[in-house]
Amino acid sequence: IKNKKKTILICPTIGDEDSIIDCLKKCNLNNIRLILSPHPTLKKEREKTIKKFNDKFDHRVNFEVFDNISSLELIFYSDLVICGFSSLAIESLICGVPSVRVIDSNHPHFFDLDDGVNNVQDSRELNTLINKKTKIIKNKKFQSLTRNIFYKLDNKAYFRFWNFIKEQKL
Repeated sequence: IKNKKKTILICPTIGDEDSIIDCLKKCNLNNIRLILSPHPTLKKEREKTIKKFNDKFDHRVNFEVFDNISSLELIFYSDLVICGFSSLAIESLICGVPSVRVIDSNHPHFFDLDDGVNNVQDSRELNTLINKKTKIIKNKKFQSLTRNIFYKLDNKAYFRFWNFIKEQKL
């Protein structure tokens, strides 16, 4: 899987493929290795997504697909992860790999816009991130994100919960 080109992992979920495709089509993808890893839940939908990407790019772009490697595993071989609705945008950050979420203003957001993931609404922003010469710096929100998700595993969460409730004077 290793390669000297910048490797971008594209992880569409069912329903966000068109937004990702529309943004990517206007980007400079020369000298970029693209790995496509659609959501694995429905095998039939996965195949449709792969076909849609290939058809929309008129087979001019080579999307690599690995059927026996999960998206989570592929993150570790990537320089950038591009998602829409997928939670892999967060998982990527946790694994130390920058991620970007393509947002379509015509669709509702099913995520926190301030969660540490880079959010882009147009192809110019996405193109800048894809072709950035220096390493993409993770948003500072990432540290609070991991602290909030992986706070403490000490079996005392219920104490903190009740103390929080008392502090709120509910």
